[in-house]
This record gives sequence, C-alpha cells and structure tokens, in this order.
Amino acid sequence: MTRLTRRAGLTLVEVMISTVLLALLGLVLAQIYVASQAAYSTGTGRVALQQKARQTIQRLTPRLIQAIPASDTQDAIYTPDNLPPMTSQVVYTIPAEPFDPRSPIYREKWIRFEQSTGLITSNADTPGEADLVLGSGIHWLGLEVLTPNSVQITVVVKAPLRDIGGNTRDQEYRVQTTVMIPYYATR
Repeated sequence: MTRLTRRAGLTLVEVMISTVLLALLGLVLAQIYVASQAAYSTGTGRVALQQKARQTIQRLTPRLIQAIPASDTQDAIYTPDNLPPMTSQVVYTIPAEPFDPRSPIYREKWIRFEQSTGLITSNADTPGEADLVLGSGIHWLGLEVLTPNSVQITVVVKAPLRDIGGNTRDQEYRVQTTVMIPYYATR
C-alpha cells in the first residue's frame, strides 16, 4: 500500500480565505484613513477660520479704543443712519496729529464693512491717502454701538469644506466681543 504524502503548501480554500480577510482589513484601514483625513481637514480649516476672525478683531480694537468725543454734545462713537443693505459701519472721533490740548482738533474716522465685497475698510490715517483695508474675505461683520462707550463686534467667516463623501459644505466660525472705550471718552 502506498502512503499519500502531503506536500508543503496552501490549499486553494486557504488562499481564498486569507485573501478575503486581507481585503477586509485593507477596507477597514482605508475607511480609517479617509475619516482621519476628513477630521484633519475640518480641524485645520476651523483653526484657519478662528485665526482670521481673531486677527480681524485685533485690527479693529485698537482703532476703536482711540475714540474720544470732539465736544460735550457728541458721542465718541456712533452708527450712521441710512446705511445701504448688507453694510455695517461705525464712525468715531480721534484727536488729530499733532495734538495740541490748548486748541484740540479732531478727525472723524470710520470702519465700514460691505458684504458684497467682503472687505473691511477704514479711511486713511493721513488725509489724501487711499482707504485702508483692515480685513478681506469676511462673510459678515456686525458693528453695534451698545452704549456711548462700548461697541459689540461680531465677525463671521466661512470657508468651503469637503466631507468624507466628497460633498462640499460651508464651515462657519463666529466670534463676538465687546470693545470698551475708556471712561473719559463718554460725554
């Protein structure tokens, strides 16, 4: 009688099972990779939006803190009437340079946002120069005078974000702060 000897190797069934298991493992790893990439892009996008909003506030705050009333009958800061739609603006008064306390001269400054352009502008520090751009790519800037010495600033920035399925949606970040003008700036 002859004995059957088995040769070293794998059967077709064993090869098929191991191939299916490796394919499933690869699919799971690919899903984990795609999900982590989406989380990374969402997180970095959010950080970029936060930085943009905070930089905008950091540019506006020092300008508004300079406000001082030019007379006893005028507020240091106010919102003009009859603004165009989707526009936000505040007007404030600052001492002209060089400042002489014996005969003070004041300049009117403004900060304006127009949603159609996404730009935040201010009139130039020196008369005759072009308006200054304080921010760009802003979705909304709200400037609300709460009291004669406080302004509430709301900055909304948006950016497109691609999710796991390849769909694009807007990611939004909103920051709000109140700028207090020094006590001597009120009448």
